[in-house]
Amino acid sequence: LLPFLAMCLMLCSLSECREDINPFEETNSGRRTIACYLNGEPYSQKLTYRMEAKYDVFENGYYFAVSATLYSDELRDENGNVMEAELMIWLSDQGTLEAGKKYQFGKYESRPEGMPAYYALLGYDNLCSAGWIEIRNITVLDTGDAIISGNFEFEGTYHETDEEFHVTGGTFDMVAPYVTHDWPLE
Repeated sequence: LLPFLAMCLMLCSLSECREDINPFEETNSGRRTIACYLNGEPYSQKLTYRMEAKYDVFENGYYFAVSATLYSDELRDENGNVMEAELMIWLSDQGTLEAGKKYQFGKYESRPEGMPAYYALLGYDNLCSAGWIEIRNITVLDTGDAIISGNFEFEGTYHETDEEFHVTGGTFDMVAPYVTHDWPLE
């Protein structure tokens, strides 16, 4: 029985069985979670292979991005499949990414030449029209990674239907490769 239990625990960890984690809990430990409410319904991602984060620091600026496929355990489509949504957030600016700072999202089409650029997408065509992201914590590790956590909210319009969407109560706690460059961010 003991070898069977050990095998079950190993398989659970390999398959990223993370049911004990509440992705809506605000943490700063690099748990690799992201969650939000989409039009009032909870969406989250607990499978780390369906999410990623990136943090690059340049001579004169930074680039930070987080993306994930989020699922709603409470909503199903007409075929009984769990509803999903693609979420992408990216920040790029001169200077440094700061913990405790709130960055306002803008429309992608209205991006001026150069910096700053703070954007969020729901799916590949559904741009946000307004919103924000606040970085709670940035911890650079000796391993070459960074733990970055924060909160976000944004709204926009679905590209195909012109219906509005609202993303509220968003939170993430991610580990991102921390890459430094000795050339300028353009």
